Amino acid sequence: MWKPASKLKEKALELIPPGSEVYLVTSATVEQIGLAKEIDESGKYDSIRKKFMALPLSEMMLQMRRTAASADYVVGSVHAVTQDGHVLVASMSGSQMAPYVSSAGHVIWVVGAQK
Repeated sequence: MWKPASKLKEKALELIPPGSEVYLVTSATVEQIGLAKEIDESGKYDSIRKKFMALPLSEMMLQMRRTAASADYVVGSVHAVTQDGHVLVASMSGSQMAPYVSSAGHVIWVVGAQK
């Protein structure tokens, strides 16, 4: 469903109940529309990424694997969408693959038109 950038953030936030545990996958689109800032800084959501950033690096990766995989919501993007609706996700670390594929309760993809 195509929406102008100004509506993407609003629509995504409608899908996430306040207080939900949210894992934000690194995404230029999510950053550009202000969704990451809203989830990480508003206090309305339990931001997994914000918790990770407060940990020492030695603990961060282990906790990220365990917690991100079981988040209520994972929010990110995909790298390509075909005309028949298939998506392509590429990942340097693979951290979003498990929650995208099977382990997160809900997956929200914010996909830019340049895809």
